[in-house]
Amino acid sequence: MSQLVMCRNVVAPERPTWTPAIAAAKLPVAAVAARADADRVPSLIIHADDLNEYVEQFQHLQDAIINALIDLNRVAEFDWDDRSMIASKSSSSSSIASAPQQFVPLPKIQLPSFYGSLLEWRSFRDIYVSLVHDNTGIGDAERFHFLLSCLSGDALAVVKAIPLSANNYALAWEALSVRFDNKRLLASAHLDKLFAFKPITHQSLPALTSFINTFKENVAIIKALGVNDLSSFLLFHMGSRVLDPTTIQLF
Repeated sequence: MSQLVMCRNVVAPERPTWTPAIAAAKLPVAAVAARADADRVPSLIIHADDLNEYVEQFQHLQDAIINALIDLNRVAEFDWDDRSMIASKSSSSSSIASAPQQFVPLPKIQLPSFYGSLLEWRSFRDIYVSLVHDNTGIGDAERFHFLLSCLSGDALAVVKAIPLSANNYALAWEALSVRFDNKRLLASAHLDKLFAFKPITHQSLPALTSFINTFKENVAIIKALGVNDLSSFLLFHMGSRVLDPTTIQLF
């Protein structure tokens, strides 16, 4: 019985008015004050000493508790409290990790439009294929409808005579690809864009930047089309510019 009283007295000593929490809270304030005013350094040292004293008291009390529990053959309770605390923290961490992610609504992606410009074909094709053509959640009839809603001008003229039906979607897409997915024509269109760049008549940083960007962009696209020998293709393109339309079609 006396051991239980001793353990209780060790665990619950008389509380001082100056608690460890107060000491810990005061220490950062004292540190900031000491940094701004050298005269506050002694006060900082006092607060640090107080906190160190509380740490030593805590360690002493913890040792006393363990010794008392050993005498009572109840040291397993101390270990169990530690395991319970660790398990509680682990459970809280797991709950946070397993909490569902907050759904953030993304902006709706608009279907691309295409009116027949060779310069816009690859961009249109890639986006349309990703959103519609390869979408397994829709049928060919819906794909055909979406395709027609994206087209205008020369592009629409290629497929407008094809009846709208699920069976004809593949035919319409093939006709559009044959007409515009021609690597030689695409490369020639991007070379034409380079030749069409207006000459720079005076020193101008914006004009020079625009030329560099236009040059890099179109050369990169031409290489992406598989034109490895750019110099030979450039000579061919310059020669074909002076030929009549019938001869050009034979190429």
